[in-house]
Amino acid sequence: MSKVKEHAAKNAPSHSPVGECAHRNVAVQVRQRLMSATGVEVASLVVRQVPGGICLEGVVTCQDSELDLRSVLRGIVDAEVVNNRLVVRRDQ
Repeated sequence: MSKVKEHAAKNAPSHSPVGECAHRNVAVQVRQRLMSATGVEVASLVVRQVPGGICLEGVVTCQDSELDLRSVLRGIVDAEVVNNRLVVRRDQ
């Protein structure tokens, strides 16, 4: 097996029911935590599982000029990788 195929097989997302259930739980917790954060409004949010962590995609509106995701998500996400692909709009 080539190294590329080995890497792809090793890093392929798990489709086990336990893995999917745990991922759904994390996605729900991330959504709830963002929605309950002061001054943050979630327009859309997708949480995807990636090797070693999660990827956040979507649009949020925030009163602050910067949204500190680390503090918002602290205690929920036990992942080495958090790909932040959120579009953050400043509330006017």
